[in-house]
Amino acid sequence: MAILFTVVNAGGFYMTDFKRDVLEEYALEQIEYLKEQGAEYFNQLLHDGEIHHEIFNTDYYIIYHGDAVEWMGSHAWECIARVQEWENENFGEVTTDLGSPADIVNMYAYIVGDEIIQELNLQPMEEEVEE
Repeated sequence: MAILFTVVNAGGFYMTDFKRDVLEEYALEQIEYLKEQGAEYFNQLLHDGEIHHEIFNTDYYIIYHGDAVEWMGSHAWECIARVQEWENENFGEVTTDLGSPADIVNMYAYIVGDEIIQELNLQPMEEEVEE
């Protein structure tokens, strides 16, 4: 039996902007890295809708338990609530191990990262023409 938590702050809204700036900076750094791999590679990821997947789902954002606990700080419950709400909406159930701080942070980063990538409205790179 899964125990589900719903946490809202005093104003009644989820803390959806927690560490958004940190995750946006991370996303922008990773986008620059992907662009450095070449226009053809970047444009294919963009065309296939795989930029978010490449940045937030091919490697862990945070690996270690202690780092995840520190990253969430006093906002752990808000992170859990955001993950819970998103997974219930998208999967019909919570699949993330809510007892694992690293799993919570990685899923939270995945969720917020998707919003960030969509808002960036990325455009294809100009491909270099060989002479």
